[in-house]
Amino acid sequence: MSYCLLRSFFIPLAVLMSVLMAVPAGAALPSAAGADNVHCTDEGKSAPVNSDAAAQAAANEKCRSKHHHRFVHNGPFDIASGTYTGDTLRGPTVVKAVNLNTIRYSYQFGSAITINAAPNVWSGLTALATTNAAATPTVPAPAPPKQGDLQPANGGGNATPKVVTGKPDAFDPVSQAMTAAMTVINAFSGKTTTDFTSNMKTYVGAIAAFNNDVKTLHTEQITANQALGLVTQGGSALTLYLTFTSDKSDDLIAATGKLLDSQSVFTAGTVAAWPKPAMIADLQNSLATDATNLTNLSAQLTGYAPGELVVLKAAEASMTLSLSQLQAAEKTYEGTPSPDATASKKEQAVESDLTAQITLAQADEAFLNALPAQFTAAIAQNATAVTAAAALAPGSTTYANFMSAQQALVGWQQKMTSTKAKWDAYVGGTSWVNPFAMSRPADCGFAFSSTKDTVVTLTRVDLTPGLVNPTAQPVLSVTVECTSSFTLSAGVAFSTIPDPEYTLTVTTPATAMTPAVNSITLVSTSKFHPLPLALASMRLWEPNELFSLSASFGIAANMRDQTSGGSTAEYLLGPTFGFFRTFLITPGVHFGSEASIAAPYTLNGTVPSTVASVPIQTNYRPAFGLGITFTVPK
Repeated sequence: MSYCLLRSFFIPLAVLMSVLMAVPAGAALPSAAGADNVHCTDEGKSAPVNSDAAAQAAANEKCRSKHHHRFVHNGPFDIASGTYTGDTLRGPTVVKAVNLNTIRYSYQFGSAITINAAPNVWSGLTALATTNAAATPTVPAPAPPKQGDLQPANGGGNATPKVVTGKPDAFDPVSQAMTAAMTVINAFSGKTTTDFTSNMKTYVGAIAAFNNDVKTLHTEQITANQALGLVTQGGSALTLYLTFTSDKSDDLIAATGKLLDSQSVFTAGTVAAWPKPAMIADLQNSLATDATNLTNLSAQLTGYAPGELVVLKAAEASMTLSLSQLQAAEKTYEGTPSPDATASKKEQAVESDLTAQITLAQADEAFLNALPAQFTAAIAQNATAVTAAAALAPGSTTYANFMSAQQALVGWQQKMTSTKAKWDAYVGGTSWVNPFAMSRPADCGFAFSSTKDTVVTLTRVDLTPGLVNPTAQPVLSVTVECTSSFTLSAGVAFSTIPDPEYTLTVTTPATAMTPAVNSITLVSTSKFHPLPLALASMRLWEPNELFSLSASFGIAANMRDQTSGGSTAEYLLGPTFGFFRTFLITPGVHFGSEASIAAPYTLNGTVPSTVASVPIQTNYRPAFGLGITFTVPK
């Protein structure tokens, strides 16, 4: 076969193969009117003119299908648009599903999924009851004496008061009463009041220290409740996001970005701060110290209070008596029903001091009488505070529930952050991994002599917290059908082995005396002739439904009469290019028989008159052959 003939065959075939191999599975041949505004690099990356993220992702997907997913026949399947069941695909193929909400669901190909229900840990969080501090008791303040120059010069209680000039001797009873009153006042406002105030500071100090700890506890409880509230709100925001966000990739990414915003309620829940463990530990130690102090001082107060009350009551009675005696002396001396009207300022000061100290004594008594009950209340509240502080400690159930809920939020946050980063890389063309797509190859291994059907299923389980016993739901179920790799087809083979036909020609003698002569002449010949062909092919490669490559062996029947060498079986061996699994073209080596004149005779040579037919011999030799066959696809 000439070079021109080979070129005229292989160039169109190469062009047709390149076009068919470039068409993705299930896609139509591209046209100028429907071409996308996208171009792909050598690595399969795309550079779309439209910078929109969703359009860019779609453009990248086209490039990936073109360069990397040549086995996808029907798809990808858009799970966001619904579920798919009952479809049949021709294998081998890659079953691909897109728009998978991999944040909300767990997907798996081919087998059932068992996942324990995710509890809604946020709904179980309850705020802590806060503890409020009681008012700290206030020790009655001592009333300083206002006696002026009647105050004894040496600070004691036995100084003689100064006598007013011009007063008669009868004034002595008043002076004596004032001196007695001063002695009583000094006794009470001195040691009695000083000792009482000192002792009360010890008792009141213990209650004050406890109340300060309760205030600290109250502050930490508020901090804990704020943290619990933020985590609860974050869990609610997550549930709303999972429940109502569309499964479409672009919608899902937009909603994910809002949820991950640093100012969102969800993010606030992930960073909510629980009271510091060291602070709680110090508070617990302080409350334990308070419990010991309050208990010990309460026991001491039981022994101290009765004796102190006797002292206070005696002082009160003494000052009351002194006040009565002073008022009686003044009345007698002045001889008037209203001694205050004519009494000196010094006398009024002494009476005022007596009245103030009596009132102070009564206040001290009332304070001392109320103090045991305050200790009892403080001890009871301390026990409550100890329990409340324990609820804030790292080992508490409340703390464990909080941490479990917050860690669940953080886990979802990490999952969303990772998914978004993968999507950004995918859209940007730096990664081929689409986080919202899954694929599974379905090959045709071992389907050599029979049809192999493989059922590919994709199931999902809803991971939304709070669902009760979520079950696996099928979203995709397709059957991949693999026919036998062996194909039988029939057609014609075009042979380039010459097919000559010879005959004996009798030459009429010129004269009667010249005998007739037989010679071998060529009747016809063909350098490119068809033969019926039966072809057996084994498919080696099938990038899509439009094109396949096989290795083939065929038998052709070269039916000739005896003048051309007789009928023989001939063979064709070579690669087969299949189109639509129906039309097969097999260029290869044709092993055929070639007829020639048997020695010692030659073309146009004479043969004896005894030879009745052309002596023919046949020999097999290789040459180029072309088979064109057809088969009915399954």
